[in-house]
Amino acid sequence: MNPWTHVVGWTLIHFFWQGAAIAIVAAGALRFCRHRSASTRYAMACTALAAMLAAPIWSARVLMTPDPVIETLVGQSHAISAPGIASTAIRSWTIDDALSMGAVRAGVDTLLPTIVLVWLVGVAALMIRMAGGLWHVRRLQIRSLAADPSRWQTAATRIASRLGLRIHVHVVESPLVDAPAVVGWLRPVALLPIAAIAHLTPSQVEAILAHELVHVRRHDFLVNLAQTLAETMLFFHPAVWWVSGVIRAEREHCCDDVAVQVCGDPVGYASALAELEAWRSQGTTLALAATDGSLSGRVHRVLRVPIGHEPRSPIWVVTLGVTAVLAVIMSSAYLSSSGMGSGPGVLAAGQVQTVEPIASPDTFGWQVHRTDHFDIHYYAALTPNLESVTESAERAYQSISSELRYSLPFRVPLVLFKTRSDFEQQTIVPAVRAAIAQGTVTGFSEPKRNRVVLLIEEDQDRLYRQITHELTHIFAFDVIPRSATNIRRVPSWIDEGFAEYMTDVWDPANLGKVRDIVAADRVPRMTAVAGPIDIDGLYGAAHLGHAVFEFIEAEYGKPAVWQFLLEVRRHVVDGAGDPYQVAFNRTPEEFDSAFAQYLRTRFGP
Repeated sequence: MNPWTHVVGWTLIHFFWQGAAIAIVAAGALRFCRHRSASTRYAMACTALAAMLAAPIWSARVLMTPDPVIETLVGQSHAISAPGIASTAIRSWTIDDALSMGAVRAGVDTLLPTIVLVWLVGVAALMIRMAGGLWHVRRLQIRSLAADPSRWQTAATRIASRLGLRIHVHVVESPLVDAPAVVGWLRPVALLPIAAIAHLTPSQVEAILAHELVHVRRHDFLVNLAQTLAETMLFFHPAVWWVSGVIRAEREHCCDDVAVQVCGDPVGYASALAELEAWRSQGTTLALAATDGSLSGRVHRVLRVPIGHEPRSPIWVVTLGVTAVLAVIMSSAYLSSSGMGSGPGVLAAGQVQTVEPIASPDTFGWQVHRTDHFDIHYYAALTPNLESVTESAERAYQSISSELRYSLPFRVPLVLFKTRSDFEQQTIVPAVRAAIAQGTVTGFSEPKRNRVVLLIEEDQDRLYRQITHELTHIFAFDVIPRSATNIRRVPSWIDEGFAEYMTDVWDPANLGKVRDIVAADRVPRMTAVAGPIDIDGLYGAAHLGHAVFEFIEAEYGKPAVWQFLLEVRRHVVDGAGDPYQVAFNRTPEEFDSAFAQYLRTRFGP
């Protein structure tokens, strides 16, 4: 799927609940201010429409912006276990498996091209309509500017002076319109219908002129243009049309108030509106006419006659119901925006079912094999490897769980790829594709859905160590939950070092790096490290972190490793205590000093 289709499609879907939420807030505010001035209610409605226009822009920006946590950590790859195996932990935050809506999202994703196509067709049709209206208005303005001014031009100039309007408005009596209207912005023209004006008294005509001149003073032509744009781009949402209708109604109320002040005769002005309505027929929506809005409501308002309550349209009940359902579905799907659905029902170990292939293109034909602790996602080319992967994964799980005396409360999705070219097509975390192509990553752990993604190793021992490393990340993500606010409190050496430590094997290259660091007397203060450890261009998160956990075991015993992780959890999640002081009864400085001495003894010449 084209990335732009994904962004546009989900932006439109999210606007269903965003538009409804804005409309509900606007309706409440308007209800609360129903006895306030028309200008106050107009400002509220315009603010609501502006929010509706801004919401899709904000959504698109969020959808297009890569996860900053993932972007920061994608480059933290390192060699592990044996030469040629590389891994990275995409450190983010844990989502409870029970909240999975991956299948729903996958189903919606398949509809996105159709949704975007329908939206584009609707926008194109309304754009053509809008362009036609603009052309008609522009043509009307040009013809009117060339016409002689009306006999009411002097009255219009006098009223404009009273209103403080400095722009010259050309007044023309025209047979081309059937209701008074204003066209244009920089060179506005007030159009008076010849037939209708003949039936009005001079005071009524002046009131109508005042109404049109107020439109010019308020720059309502630009607001009307913005409304038309909103109705064009967001045509599918009833709330947009409702808010736009409120703006038009309140705009006319604002102008009516000024017109009544000019003529001083509410009854005469109301009768003028009624007379104009009798001559009106359907006109362009881009011209501002004195007869816009609900005529009966405006007449009642001008005469200060209470307006009876009209029955509410049942469409709002339907709209609110549909919006509520969509809000629930979209919110859940959004939480699992990187989720993979495992299909309906519960399968016994060994059963196979087809799943949505959201890890790569549909042509892969994804299947899922469920074991006691894993959902193993694979395609046909990996069938011969399924048994060895299952055995290694379950053995790794039992080893880690036994060592930590801790079990995960969910089944781990394990996504397999046969070749590097296949692996490059994964869509779980697109940001790691470059590292995959360079050969620096052969697996990663993604914690939003607690997934492990692997390029399969044929050697059984290497495969076991690879799975152990990545599965340890999943345990660590569950023990120390991450969020956008606390992610950087967990140094990368804890994640990567703990994963290496649990493999119980030293990679010869990593061992050499540690010895070089000791020989050069360049041991960093581990307690002060917040991000990746960069020593002469080599990321030390894996090998130095591995050494730290070996030091903890040697100095305090294996139970201290688990105690340290729990204290890190308290520090990260609750902001409580110093994990080094609580777990080891040492200050961070004392811990660093003891670790440096351990390195010199363990890895020195």
